[in-house]
Amino acid sequence: MKVFLNDRFLEAREAMLPIGDLSIQRGYGIFDFFRLQQGVLLYVEDHLARFRKSAEMLRLEVPYNNEELIKILKELSELNGLTDAGIRMVLTGGDSPDAWQIGRPAFMVVQQPFVIDPSPSEPKAIRIITHEFVRDLPEAKTINYSMGVWLQEKVKELKADDVLYYTAAGISEFPRCNAFVVNKNGEVFTPGHNILEGITRKRLLEIPGQPINIRRITLDEVRKASEIFLTSSTKRIQSIVSVDGLQVGNGKPGPVASLLLQKLLEAERHYIQSRH
Repeated sequence: MKVFLNDRFLEAREAMLPIGDLSIQRGYGIFDFFRLQQGVLLYVEDHLARFRKSAEMLRLEVPYNNEELIKILKELSELNGLTDAGIRMVLTGGDSPDAWQIGRPAFMVVQQPFVIDPSPSEPKAIRIITHEFVRDLPEAKTINYSMGVWLQEKVKELKADDVLYYTAAGISEFPRCNAFVVNKNGEVFTPGHNILEGITRKRLLEIPGQPINIRRITLDEVRKASEIFLTSSTKRIQSIVSVDGLQVGNGKPGPVASLLLQKLLEAERHYIQSRH
């Protein structure tokens, strides 16, 4: 597979960063992840906007404008012969003279084949645990996933699939996903504080006819919810049927998550068709 690094398309094995780069020395940098579906960069405008917001928050300069970035993304897909892929775009803290100051950022794009079910009938059912934690600079999509990676052993030990972060102020997010809660009255809520605003989350908030309230959600509300689900670019919507060993609802994907999944799929199809 070919990658793009600092103005050049290279074989992946040839791509290298200097040992002094802050991404290596301090875990300092940002990224974003796109889905290439049927040759279309899904919601690329939203992803680029978030990438720039993250860069601004970390005081990093993106070396290309959006038109140039889209050209790079498309050209790399063509070089790798991919029409369905996951694309990761990374901006590092740069080669630092003292492993502390920001240097000139390195920019890279990597791809891997990624095929997603085009029309699942219902969300996948998963089990989660909870953990008290809030990410550094949670509104930015940074490369620092230390806690999420560290917790994987615990997640596996408890036979779960993911972990939901919370603080005394309420729940926030999963390491790679946004959280939604449905109460007994069918009202849908999602946190708005200490989170990365996901692109799939954004699209759900835009769906007409299904109000979603952004507000603080306590762990007690999570335990009493009739439905809980998560969203991400790679998972779309997944239903949570168990939290810390306690069953959610009837232990199966609920009607709200199932309906929203179908609406999300419809929005995806419309987006792809409009760009063919």
